[in-house]
Amino acid sequence: MSAHLRQHRYRRGALGVALLGLLAAALTSLSACSDDSYLVLSLHTDGATVAGITKITVEVTAAAGQPMATRIFAVGGAAGVMLDAATSKSLSVSFSPDRSGQVTVKVTAGGTACLAGGSVTANIVKGGTAQATVTLTAAGCPATSDGGADVAPSFPGCNPAVAGSCPATQTCYVNCTSRMGECVPGGTKGPGQSCTSNNDCAPGTQCFDFNCPTTTRVCLKFCAGDDACTAMSGPGGVSTCRDPVLCPDMTTYKTCGFACDPRGTATVGCPAGLNCFLFADPAGGEDSPSCGCPAPTRVGTDGTACTASSDCAPGFICDQMTGGLFCRRLCKMGSAGDCSGTTTCTALANNSVYGVCL
Repeated sequence: MSAHLRQHRYRRGALGVALLGLLAAALTSLSACSDDSYLVLSLHTDGATVAGITKITVEVTAAAGQPMATRIFAVGGAAGVMLDAATSKSLSVSFSPDRSGQVTVKVTAGGTACLAGGSVTANIVKGGTAQATVTLTAAGCPATSDGGADVAPSFPGCNPAVAGSCPATQTCYVNCTSRMGECVPGGTKGPGQSCTSNNDCAPGTQCFDFNCPTTTRVCLKFCAGDDACTAMSGPGGVSTCRDPVLCPDMTTYKTCGFACDPRGTATVGCPAGLNCFLFADPAGGEDSPSCGCPAPTRVGTDGTACTASSDCAPGFICDQMTGGLFCRRLCKMGSAGDCSGTTTCTALANNSVYGVCL
């Protein structure tokens, strides 16, 4: 039997959901597709303390020199953020699924009276998450502190993860267009229930579009930590506060994932129209199950060659073996009956609960 190495993970970031606008004329998709490629950058300086940074610009260029993406992050409010050699800050840039290969990343961080810059070579992974560290050389930034703020931006206005951030009967709406937290009339539908607009969802939740082939809009709960997701945990698993909200790049906002079961038909614990898959944690932690679109490409069953888990049918995952990448049936460690014949449930490298039948 081929040696089991590690799973080819399906990217978790934001589940490909889009924040819904309030305009009755149109509901605009504002976030990235679930199969997008991600580059997570860790920023630090070459030794100096650089404070007062209010804007970070990331320019990505292909190996042949063609510009691929430019992203501008407004950070830290009026005081800005601080970087030094010991403490890194992280941000994420998303690319469409066809973007992959070696790129040059140039980062410029500055404010009204300071500037720091650096560059690095990275490899974009098609439909996956790549990581790179950028060392910035500083010049003349004022010595102020950011109080530990994250580089990924939070918007001014109400905070959707804080109870009472808006008056009663209203909910805090994260508006990606105005980049504001806005109090709007709320509804009564809770996490996992279908919705047509943000006005349908109860305070603390918002209507997200999963960008599926068929329209699938669901109320999702904002969270600041796993404790906010406890009520959503169940027999299928534990709900965690890991799903980042994109506008279209990474923000500090997160929503609770679904405590679903990725085995079998992969529908247990998911709203109608969605399936349960194992998603990679953008922060590098253990993969965990949550709900996503049943993409038309997901047809491969046991033994089918694949390049990513989006090639495999619900209940299967693209697994890396010494002989290549193949769709393999998901199973739960210690659960009898998940695997048939002479196969047994073999642990995955990035998940301690689920494995594959080998």
